[in-house]
Amino acid sequence: HVCAVSRANRPAEDHRGRRPRPHFSTARDSCRLARTMATGIPCSDDVQSKFDEMKLRSTCSFMIMQIVDQEVQVVHESTETGEHNGVEPFIEYISGNLDQCLYAVVDVKFVTDDERPTDKLVFISWIPDTSKVRDKMKYSGTKDAVLANVNGVAVKMNATDISELGGEGEEIIAKAKQYA
Repeated sequence: HVCAVSRANRPAEDHRGRRPRPHFSTARDSCRLARTMATGIPCSDDVQSKFDEMKLRSTCSFMIMQIVDQEVQVVHESTETGEHNGVEPFIEYISGNLDQCLYAVVDVKFVTDDERPTDKLVFISWIPDTSKVRDKMKYSGTKDAVLANVNGVAVKMNATDISELGGEGEEIIAKAKQYA
């Protein structure tokens, strides 16, 4: 594996005439850190494959990912649909699991202001205030790695309370419409 960062590519000095401090001790360290997330928890292979199936073939209306055995895994896929496809079933699911940290990808279908039917995939990082501090830190630190594995998500949301999603998911729908 060849990394683009090397001592030869670094500028000799910045605009003030000072040499920049190296961020990593070697180019090899910078490459290794770029591949791992802050918590060291990897995503399983099924996260990306199941997301691609959801995106390309519409196999489910929402999917839930959690950290299981020090790895992010898909733990639930739902084919239930509501008025806005996966929003209503997702709100029902999250209402039964209010204290668990999780990541979700929800397929939101809606009609734009100019009457075009469209859909967006919304990534939701659900880290409730009532969960343990260790879990909050673990899920917050792993979020960027999960996002790197779900290429094609149009909208990203963070939520700590059900009110941030709306009682019936109206906040999710409103956020998706912003990017239509």
